[in-house]
Amino acid sequence: MSQIRTARLADLVKFVGGGTPTRNNPDYYGGDIPWVTPKDMKSWSIERAQVNITDAGLSGSAARLVPAGSVLVVVRSGVLKHTLPVGVSRVPVAINQDMKAMLCGSEVAPDYLARTIKAHSSLILSWVRATTADNFPVEKLKEMRIPLPPIEEQRRIAGVLDRADELRAKRREALAHLDDLALGFFLDLFGSPDTNPQGWPLISLTDVLAMPLRNGISPATRGEVEGHVLTLSSITGRRFDPTARKSAAFLAPHSTAQVVHTSDFLMCRGNGNLGLVGRGFFPSVAMPDTAFPDTIIAARVRTELVRPVFLEHVWRSTAVRRQIESSARTTNGTYKVNQQGLGGISFFSPPLELQDRFTARIAAVDALRANHSSGLAELDALFASLQDRAFRGLL
Repeated sequence: MSQIRTARLADLVKFVGGGTPTRNNPDYYGGDIPWVTPKDMKSWSIERAQVNITDAGLSGSAARLVPAGSVLVVVRSGVLKHTLPVGVSRVPVAINQDMKAMLCGSEVAPDYLARTIKAHSSLILSWVRATTADNFPVEKLKEMRIPLPPIEEQRRIAGVLDRADELRAKRREALAHLDDLALGFFLDLFGSPDTNPQGWPLISLTDVLAMPLRNGISPATRGEVEGHVLTLSSITGRRFDPTARKSAAFLAPHSTAQVVHTSDFLMCRGNGNLGLVGRGFFPSVAMPDTAFPDTIIAARVRTELVRPVFLEHVWRSTAVRRQIESSARTTNGTYKVNQQGLGGISFFSPPLELQDRFTARIAAVDALRANHSSGLAELDALFASLQDRAFRGLL
């Protein structure tokens, strides 16, 4: 097999930067030109932006109009801590100063180039400097060499990867719809917690406790007993994550009241993000060798009074969130809630028969979610394999 030619990126494209029209001039905004910033880089094909600017805004600032088919990449943003957003403009757009556009010459196809840059995410993210805003030196990107098969082969490779990526996107969309389906089931059976149209009785978290609320434990600098403890990210995502744990040293072995149990509703005690304070989940699995930390408050509930699945879902309602956020206090930029505040949170209590019907429906949704998640994992592995083979000339 003949060796694939490589080329320096700066020899293949023209780099174009952007800017921000002054906000003091209303004539610069509200036009027909999409002004793309990192917030808009959530899809592969870029056709619109959250904000549009006018011709006057374009000519009166450092913003530049780039043509359709430009490869867009975020070069400065907090998102670079973990992700390199890349996309291809399908219409002419302007960009701000946190972006770079690459205008492709005749030797490289835009979608192929974008796929190549995305495939090098790990390398490029290793260049990120944590200064005032996370960024990486564009000069390094210009010097990066990429494989350069004939242009028709580039288009074929991009097409294969595009089709594989479309399948992944459909799986992710299906997973997102399942969350909407769960909310629909909740509202259909119980009504909105904000208005309580059925007039269900109100109860507090304290009313359904089997034992007092309790904080977890944290590692000790002088600890000599090795063990595991959850990290806060185990309960601050979309659902409980049993993999979010770490090894640490403790003063004593974990007691049964300190380990992760499926009957405990685990709630976030403090976070810099107010929206995450008080968020709670029941663990999906028992973890007898893992404690929960003192940044988590546990509620052991009486399931003959409230069903866990119902409590999880009503707890994320706006009616409950308002109470949690109003009880939170801030110290040095961290919002915190305490046991007393969480214990006093009230919510409506529909009949257990309805809660059981809801639990059965959510079990069906979870089964579908597991199926889609497994399919997405397989597609992710397939995409990674295709991508690896493509850029080694084996596709």
